[in-house]
Amino acid sequence: MSEKRIFPIIFSCLFFIAMTILTVFTPAVHEKMIPHVRVEKLTRETFPFDYVNGETRSSMQQKIALNEKYANKQIFLLYEAEKNGTQRYFVREVSIELGDFYNGYYEVKSGLITSDRIVIETNKELFDGAEVFIE
Repeated sequence: MSEKRIFPIIFSCLFFIAMTILTVFTPAVHEKMIPHVRVEKLTRETFPFDYVNGETRSSMQQKIALNEKYANKQIFLLYEAEKNGTQRYFVREVSIELGDFYNGYYEVKSGLITSDRIVIETNKELFDGAEVFIE
């Protein structure tokens, strides 16, 4: 066999091997490169409130609540979307309005609902629209 015919065959074999290796290891590399996050669902806590029914009375009411540890931080909401044919997780930065403080929790007046999952810990800095891996 001539040298001119062997080179394309060797090149094709090496290319095939390289592509196979990339296909096998790409998901693992991708997973290590994106931020890893821990998420938590919001809770419902009881907050005192006053109401007037002929006279002023006090009672307790269940409201969506955010732990005081997360109140002064950027709040990132977790959502799922399709990318390149697979379901993946992303985060979206949200602005929230906080209300009363009671028993270690702030009332969430707007910006989040009970079923939302928020990021409570991450190993890398997040930005709006970042793809993440849930631990």
